[in-house]
Amino acid sequence: MLQFVHPEWLALLALLPLLAIWRLVVSRRSGGLKYSDISALTQVRPSRWLILRHTGFWLRLLALSVMVAALARPQLGWTDQKITSEGIDMMLALDVSSSMQAIDLGEQERIEVARDVAGRFVSDRPNDRMGLVVFSGQGFTQCPLTLDHRILLNLLSSVSITMDGQLEDGTAIGMALAIATNRLRHSTAKSRVVILVTDGANNAGLVDPVTAARAAEALDIKVYAIGVGKRGRAPIRVKHPLLGEQIRWLEDSIDEGVLMKVADITGGRFYRATSQDALVNIYEQINALETSEIETQEISRHEELTFRFSLLPIALGVLLLGFVADNTIFRSVP
Repeated sequence: MLQFVHPEWLALLALLPLLAIWRLVVSRRSGGLKYSDISALTQVRPSRWLILRHTGFWLRLLALSVMVAALARPQLGWTDQKITSEGIDMMLALDVSSSMQAIDLGEQERIEVARDVAGRFVSDRPNDRMGLVVFSGQGFTQCPLTLDHRILLNLLSSVSITMDGQLEDGTAIGMALAIATNRLRHSTAKSRVVILVTDGANNAGLVDPVTAARAAEALDIKVYAIGVGKRGRAPIRVKHPLLGEQIRWLEDSIDEGVLMKVADITGGRFYRATSQDALVNIYEQINALETSEIETQEISRHEELTFRFSLLPIALGVLLLGFVADNTIFRSVP
């Protein structure tokens, strides 16, 4: 970025157009010979020397412009940024059981809302390593810890109910916590977090949620548990082989007691999201609770351009060239 140490000198550049106007007026008022009829002269085309007769003046004007810029002391400056971040390692554990098709957080299914809001959360934390575990009757790692959030977001957008038949239906909360904890086990980050999103109670898998929570506690891994869905009944679309798509009602099955215990054991928190806005707000609270340390150090550097930009000898050379031009090829004879 070009900058000037003494920009006030640049105000002198405003005088240069006035000099040009003055030169034009004076040249038109200069003396000459009077003729009674100059119609024949209008047929004569002016020579190129006549057209260039003001060259010396323009060269002097150019030299003055360069000198004024030199007085302003131009510098070429740039800033280097050294960013040091101590991020947080996070695993998202997302329930993809069939009950996540319920429509009670807005016009979209629970799975779609949970997926979209989680995606925004990932985008808001560019300095943290994040990963994704999906679960229903079993669970698996959809994306390991990574700083490449573009890959994580692509994988998150492809999440579907029971992963298109890859998983049995059910809700294996303990298994999901165990998988996420195992992914964070060797992390050296200052803080390690699991964000568990589910709409049901543990009814599958070989690991009890409380047992998985105690393992997370032993490794100093914090769990934020989020129960999604309204209390009471929620509508859900069901495809019948003969009757086609039908709407049925699903009873609330979130085991708040277990989720609260899991969060308490690990030093995290339990949240209940009964709307999309509530889920957004929950992620914002987690975002505020789990802050990354980012240190930015700026180093400003400047390169002096006064002599490179103005090169006073060149400016003097331009003045001399203008003087020589006025007194040789462009010299006027009275």
